[in-house]
Amino acid sequence: MKWLVVVAMVAAAALVSWNALYPYAFNHHARARALVWQAARTMHVNPWLLTAVIESESHFQLNAVSSRGAVGLMQIEPSTGQWVEARTHITGPVANPRTNVLIGAWYLRYLQDSFHGSVLMALAAYNGGPARVRQWVRNGDMRPQDGTARIPFGETRYFVTRVLGDYHRYLWIAKHFLASAASRRVTQLSGADGLR
Repeated sequence: MKWLVVVAMVAAAALVSWNALYPYAFNHHARARALVWQAARTMHVNPWLLTAVIESESHFQLNAVSSRGAVGLMQIEPSTGQWVEARTHITGPVANPRTNVLIGAWYLRYLQDSFHGSVLMALAAYNGGPARVRQWVRNGDMRPQDGTARIPFGETRYFVTRVLGDYHRYLWIAKHFLASAASRRVTQLSGADGLR
């Protein structure tokens, strides 16, 4: 019986720790969570991957603006927003949370498709730019099978490492702590995103 109490205490401590480290999975407003899940479903992107990108890019700050002019939850640069809008039916101000997340989800899906489903390469391209990543691959500076270690730019290497770490932690949280059927289903299907 004592072991059951110990297990319960460890689980409660873990939940408090995860709650502090990953506020979206536990505390974020239901409307924002619904926005992310809707965009993920519409654009065929794993919602936990999308959440991990948002965590890294803006820390869930709706009005985040970078020194380069990237805006919103997914830190969309105006030129990227215009490029995506020209290829899709997504319209509206890039700073609008719904538009921002839809553009970011579409762009992430586009990058995954461009890099043969590789989440690692798509994330590197999301941060460093697809042309630059293609150049790294052509020059032999980066290969998906090498993981993050050979990403030439420190900022991009850090971004990809952080997002992948958060992504895997969100999957773990969803599997162990979140009871919704949708979360469990996404966790079970997440193998489809692979880290090729």
